[in-house]
Amino acid sequence: MSPFDPLPAPVADGERPAGRRFCKEIARVGAFAHPDGELAFTPERLAAWLEAFRQARQAGIQIPVPLNHGAEPTDNAGWVEELELSDDGERLFAVLVITRPEVAELIESGTIRHTSLALGPLADDAGRYWEEAILEVSLVTEPHIRRQGPFVNLTGVRELAVELAASRRRNVELSRSLDRERFRRLQERVDRLIAGGQLAPDARADVVALAAALPGDEERERLFASYARPRVSPGALTTPSRRGGTDPELEAVARRFG
Repeated sequence: MSPFDPLPAPVADGERPAGRRFCKEIARVGAFAHPDGELAFTPERLAAWLEAFRQARQAGIQIPVPLNHGAEPTDNAGWVEELELSDDGERLFAVLVITRPEVAELIESGTIRHTSLALGPLADDAGRYWEEAILEVSLVTEPHIRRQGPFVNLTGVRELAVELAASRRRNVELSRSLDRERFRRLQERVDRLIAGGQLAPDARADVVALAAALPGDEERERLFASYARPRVSPGALTTPSRRGGTDPELEAVARRFG
């Protein structure tokens, strides 16, 4: 999965909060310096964070996006909506919903470029416990994980994806409607051949199937034209015309085969 793909909306305790959405790399496999000692991130550790996050979200736990690890409610700038691993499992991405317009503008302008994780134990109301989980994704200027991928603005991407999906459904429905109408007209053409005595009624199903299997309208027209040509009985070739006199040779043939 690409971090630029719109992620599915999580199952949460209510509607998604309004705000601007950004996709951001928040962790990757490797060893990183930290005041409390070296941080070692493995693919297994990233996957465990992802699983703990999704279970916590199912339990109604919201993961905040504060400014510089601020602890006050007024320090919060949004919420983590979803986490997703890269295809190789070595990078962890987050969809962040930034609910404060002034903070979103700082992200879009490049003033805020980095994030920092707070990790620790987490428990839900039912007593379920995770030994290590992501407690917050903070917006910072001095991250422990440097060379992070940039913020990618997702605002409008979900809405566009929904509109494109609806458009594809409309196109499919229109195509099916046109196919039904084309098939109806094809059947009418075959019925006219039968009514004109140019096609036997018991051949209807075979001719309809043959015409429907042809790749294009031009080929179908040639097929219908082959049946629509006037059929001439052998006797007509030997019967002399009475207009403008008779041809003795044709009269002799007519008498012989008449």
